[in-house]
Amino acid sequence: MEASRNATAIADDRQSNNDDDDDDDDVDLDEEEKAKREATRNRKRRFHLIRHGVTHMNVYLTKNPYGSRGFRDPLDFDTRLTPRGVEQARSLSTKTAALFSSSNSTSSSSSSFAVVVSPLTRALQTATLAFPFLVDEAAASRGGGGSNNGGNGEGRKKTMTSLALARERVWLSSDVGRRRSEVEPEFPHVCFQDLPQCDSPWWHGGEEAARGQVELEPVRSFRRRVEALREVLLERPEEDVAVVSHAGVLEALTGGRFFHNCELVSVTGEELLSVDIVGGDWGEGGDEEEEGEGFLF
Repeated sequence: MEASRNATAIADDRQSNNDDDDDDDDVDLDEEEKAKREATRNRKRRFHLIRHGVTHMNVYLTKNPYGSRGFRDPLDFDTRLTPRGVEQARSLSTKTAALFSSSNSTSSSSSSFAVVVSPLTRALQTATLAFPFLVDEAAASRGGGGSNNGGNGEGRKKTMTSLALARERVWLSSDVGRRRSEVEPEFPHVCFQDLPQCDSPWWHGGEEAARGQVELEPVRSFRRRVEALREVLLERPEEDVAVVSHAGVLEALTGGRFFHNCELVSVTGEELLSVDIVGGDWGEGGDEEEEGEGFLF
């Protein structure tokens, strides 16, 4: 009788182990299926990468090459677009409207398109001018004040999202940003949820950089940040994501591709995932025949 009970217990244990193995197999199959679905999705998803327009710092660096003898940082903190840069950004609106229309026509979701933008002013200006229909949509949610009228933004719908990971590597004063309380009122259509509400600095160098003691951001730190940016982008739910950022960031994201001011390049999620994060260690070079194009900050 005792032997019979032992045999039964052993059989039960074996069955339990088999059940556990089956559960492990199910988990493996679930993970494999999940990976396949994600790979299929990444093949279909599109990321529209946009560099900001020409800035005052771009122009300065064309005339005063970074690292040249006697070079000085002009202390152009959070540099802005020049009039030419403004026109470049505005000229993108036809292309961006077509992208937006195409995305909405091929997706059943009302939120199939997103714009994420670096919180540096030159990128925010570019996004605002390149996507005027989203600015108008935000203004309409409050009942007035379209893309040309500004407004205080109270109660507005946020149609773009700030992403501090997309900021440029800190080289000069132009890469030192502004505090949330300064930048938010100027761009009421942008959600700045990722910036500290306590108004603490979100750029490399912090308070010292804001006071003019700007130090170069280590390239390893920069590349790790771009890797984190890629992860965040790939985790977003939208089928189409526009990313308004900087030459250094976009170069790193695309494995070394140079972006002209206000150039728009579309890549799939699969392409974004396949490249090695590189770059960020340049300082000058490019299209020197065009004022403002030759220097990458």
